[in-house]
Amino acid sequence: MMAEWGPLGIKVAVLLVTGVSWQPATTDDVLLFKQAYGLESVAVVADPDGSLMGGLSGTPQEDVVDPRTMTIVHQAVEYPTNDHPELVALAQQNAP
Repeated sequence: MMAEWGPLGIKVAVLLVTGVSWQPATTDDVLLFKQAYGLESVAVVADPDGSLMGGLSGTPQEDVVDPRTMTIVHQAVEYPTNDHPELVALAQQNAP
């Protein structure tokens, strides 16, 4: 999935709200998460207050942000899947 996104210019960021102890996420939690899931090419950041969750209150949450307008164009509380038609369509629409 992510290997196909690179040529489309898609970037992935993971917001970690809680750490391994169910406390607010820290930078140590971020490093552990990246190592545990092999996320070398994915940005992972701590969001301990959930301030970047865009209004939804569940996790895991997926947001698709249009980088040209910085607006959320798709949002869902669901477990990640390999099917992201909204994301691919936005990338194709924004292609030069």
